[in-house]
Amino acid sequence: MLNLVGGAALIAVLTVDGALPAASNEALVKVAEEIVGKGWPATLARAVLAGGLITLLSYMLKAVNSVTERILVAYMVGVFLALGPFDHVIVSALHLLFAVWVSDVVTYSDMAIYIVLSTVGNLVGGLLLITLTHTAQVKA
Repeated sequence: MLNLVGGAALIAVLTVDGALPAASNEALVKVAEEIVGKGWPATLARAVLAGGLITLLSYMLKAVNSVTERILVAYMVGVFLALGPFDHVIVSALHLLFAVWVSDVVTYSDMAIYIVLSTVGNLVGGLLLITLTHTAQVKA
């Protein structure tokens, strides 16, 4: 929850006229429009992948010993999250909030539906795909 509050404060700063380069608002709104334009199956699938990836990150961080290795692991997962078609509930919800505040393309109800779907997907990906299988493997 505090991630959303802190992120909303950052978004409030970014929506100040002139804080971002001129074409940034249009580009960010277009991406937000694409996020809410997907069907619910695609949103769930992308959120499951993101949940699994973030959970894998936590396991990989515990498996490495040095600060350099941790930085590299975090960087690699961050690149996958940024480049891949993954929907992390906090990151994408903040993206949608930006679009709500600077345009009329995305609404608060679009954002609420997205938050519910991506939260479910993130939990399924993190808890069921990764944590449950990891726990079952360890117990076996």
